Amino acid sequence: MTPGSPAASPAAQPFEDHLREAFQRLRAAFTGALASVGADPHRARPLARQLGVSKSLAWRVTRIVAARDPAEAVPHVPGPDALAAFLAALRKAGATEQVARDLREAMAAYDGMVAEHTGDRQTLDQLTAVMGDPRAAERLEQGRRQAFLGMGGTWGVQARAQFSTTILHPAADASGRMDVAGIKGLVDLKRLRGDARWTLFRRMRRLDDGSTLPTFRSSPLDPSLSPDDVPLLREFSSDNLPALVDRTAGNVTRSILPAGPVGNTNALTCVFGELNPGALPTPGPGEDRTFRIGAAIVTPVERLQLDLIVHEDVAWATDPDVALYAQLDGGGRSLADDEDQRLPLYESVHELGRGLATMASPDVPRYGEMLAAAFDRAGWDDTAFRGYRFVMRYPPIPTVAVFLCEHGET
Repeated sequence: MTPGSPAASPAAQPFEDHLREAFQRLRAAFTGALASVGADPHRARPLARQLGVSKSLAWRVTRIVAARDPAEAVPHVPGPDALAAFLAALRKAGATEQVARDLREAMAAYDGMVAEHTGDRQTLDQLTAVMGDPRAAERLEQGRRQAFLGMGGTWGVQARAQFSTTILHPAADASGRMDVAGIKGLVDLKRLRGDARWTLFRRMRRLDDGSTLPTFRSSPLDPSLSPDDVPLLREFSSDNLPALVDRTAGNVTRSILPAGPVGNTNALTCVFGELNPGALPTPGPGEDRTFRIGAAIVTPVERLQLDLIVHEDVAWATDPDVALYAQLDGGGRSLADDEDQRLPLYESVHELGRGLATMASPDVPRYGEMLAAAFDRAGWDDTAFRGYRFVMRYPPIPTVAVFLCEHGET
């Protein structure tokens, strides 16, 4: 190199090498930062308590520290707001300015790599999704399929698909809350034993801290039903569906299928929907909250479809992440306290687009008609909504699949 000539640019590096180098530096900076304040880098919940950060942020940091290769960690690298919150927590816990500087510089190098090779983090996520162990996702699915067959034989029921759709719209009364419409169902549910009685869904309404949401009006999407009726959408359910029994204890409501005939010829599709005006609070300025919107999975199913459909004015719920939480101990706590129960996922959320025409489903018959009925009942314009979908084959049970909508972190 002649005097005055420019130094070699990182762009000269192959992408994989540059990614690995930037990630290794970032992982080392996070690891050193935690060690400097005596924090356990492997357990998210104690880390969150010690530093006073959200459990979601703590979980992301532990994923980065534990990752064996960059592809595992890329989805968890915090954005500027989350990094600022983490640095502030480190300083409060006694970390030196040098520790903070190392972490900032490592993040800047990582962001430089992103800008150089992909332009933005979303593109990087897509690019690295196929860079990990190409058979890891396949092996997990094979294991889940075996579990699906075993659980069906054990519990006496199985279904072709479970779906859960949540639609968010700003409340019409300008209260600062959100109206929520929900459609849930099981497709081709069949009994494998005649005595099988089964809880189809557990519906839970609570805040991040585990407290019950304030009372709100809930009405079936079917206008012919009263608020106290099981909110079945009979138009989209099987004609031979028996009467379901709703049982409520605390903030959990169970819809139960009674015993009955077995086999494919007696398979049932059950769909129900509710409209809940003002059901959720809207995050206020400066708040750091994670809204968890999802469904309990307690039935052996071949495929799960989880949809979130968001009005354009509900900006905080766009670009959601997804998580799967084990419930082997029965759950009952706030999901915010369950980061230690979070299971690995290779599947990801994909955007459906705007308007109902983009939201057809290959797994749920007449799904578009169901959505149209819900929008008509609520009086909403579907062209102002954008959809997001998570699909998983043979989801493990019992679990809760959840959209994570971060407010205050990027």
